[in-house]
Amino acid sequence: MAKINDVQVIEKNTGEKIQWEQDGYRLSFDDDALSVIEVPALDVPSGRDAGSRLLGRRERPTAVFCANDDTAIGAVRALLEHNVRVPEDISVIG
Repeated sequence: MAKINDVQVIEKNTGEKIQWEQDGYRLSFDDDALSVIEVPALDVPSGRDAGSRLLGRRERPTAVFCANDDTAIGAVRALLEHNVRVPEDISVIG
């Protein structure tokens, strides 16, 4: 089983406390291993933009949690366009 050492979360900015922070998976990771990319909408184009943005990070995540399937589809499209293998290089969950 591969070790997850960095997780990226893609979610919509609602202006409220993020529900993801209260979910069970949040308790499984150190705060340093979990970061958030906020998107304006929960759709494929926003997921694609977020996927492209995460590739600009100094260290790439090993996994990406997306707020829904549409953002996950967009993120996967961006990763594949940059020759990132899914799930071998980065796992994506919608």
